[in-house]
Amino acid sequence: MPPRIPPAVEERFAGSLTPLPESLARGLIPVAVLGFLSFLSTLTLLVLLTYRIITWQRKSRHINQFVILIYNLLCADLQQSIAFVLNARWLVKDSIEVGTATCWAQGWFVSTGDMGSGAFCFAIGLHTFATVLFDYRLSTKSFLLTIIAIWLFIYGTAVAGVAQHPQLYVRAVSWCWVNAKYQKIRLWLHYFWIILFEFGTAFIYIALYICVRSRLQGNFYASKTQARHARKAAKLMVVYPVVYVVCTLPLVTLRLYSMGGHERYPKYTFFCLAGGMITSNGWLDVILYSITRRIMLFSDEPPPDTGGLETFRVPWGGKDPFGTETRCEYVPDSPEGEVIFFVDKSYGGMPGTLDDRGAGLAINSPDPLGFVNIKQHTTVEVRSHPMTEEEKAAAKRRRESPTVPGLAVPDETGSTHRLWTGKEGEEGGASPASLEFGTKPVGY
Repeated sequence: MPPRIPPAVEERFAGSLTPLPESLARGLIPVAVLGFLSFLSTLTLLVLLTYRIITWQRKSRHINQFVILIYNLLCADLQQSIAFVLNARWLVKDSIEVGTATCWAQGWFVSTGDMGSGAFCFAIGLHTFATVLFDYRLSTKSFLLTIIAIWLFIYGTAVAGVAQHPQLYVRAVSWCWVNAKYQKIRLWLHYFWIILFEFGTAFIYIALYICVRSRLQGNFYASKTQARHARKAAKLMVVYPVVYVVCTLPLVTLRLYSMGGHERYPKYTFFCLAGGMITSNGWLDVILYSITRRIMLFSDEPPPDTGGLETFRVPWGGKDPFGTETRCEYVPDSPEGEVIFFVDKSYGGMPGTLDDRGAGLAINSPDPLGFVNIKQHTTVEVRSHPMTEEEKAAAKRRRESPTVPGLAVPDETGSTHRLWTGKEGEEGGASPASLEFGTKPVGY
């Protein structure tokens, strides 16, 4: 076995490096590119969410806690991405210069970005666990105080290290971070908490997955549709911790290995690979949450503060239960002329089923999870013939009017209403040839 030597072995990598070794220069290129990808994606979603939150606040003073947590996670990911984008500076100068503003800024953003990403991933896990299983949420005041406390903790750990050693950040092998001389600062003000957040996040989502599976086996959900959606959503519970742990664990492992006093030190290539993975946290979070929780992030209307299983969208789960779906059928041989059937599903919630007649409005009673299953089947009869001058004038007036005379939907008996009720030539009975049909999706 190679002899163990003091943990300060990494100190020989702490000074400025000029020029960059070929392996390090090659490795820092993908790290900087992935950092820029995370920076661009998180900044884009932050700008979009900022706009959404402002427009939602104009409609409702209600604060959606999940959206705020995602917003703060993106802020942390943005800081982490800035740290690794700064590697482009070292590539341009072909050197890592200790004692410069760039080196200090990189070390600071690595510390705050890593800690912030871990803290808010853990907080989102706790919030999801409490919401899905117990329908519990903090009061608005307590929630906002918790967010402030998390940021104070993140910046407090970083400031505590700098307060003890103002020149804390030097070259840490492949980029700038905490000087290897200060092993206790590395461990207790950074890696102890990162490891705690990693295992804590994994534990929370695994426990949530087990609880949801247990509820499925106990027929907890009121309908087969809800149970099917819960079964698919449960699979997502595994994805969230996997993405975070896979991205962060390699670099944590390398740093802990270096703290162990091993004589054989990892190569630059391994550090660059680990750096590329941890800086990918940003763009992977953007993709993951944009796909699986998009009804909470991109809705035109303020999203309800539920956050339960109904807000999860499973990419492999078939049709999206949110938004509008329209199907048109053309029947040329109908005795009444052309017939178009519209099936409009424009209500949030779990998918419902049509009634036995295949038409009309089917509404199920709210279940324990608060779902209301609604599906609407509307039959529209359209007759086509040349429009007279009077009909053209009436059509023009209807286009300029906020409503369409005679337009109706099926009633609770399932009977079909005509699009117009008057006789031909009358204003209420004009041909609908010039009518425009449009649907606006909910949650897109």
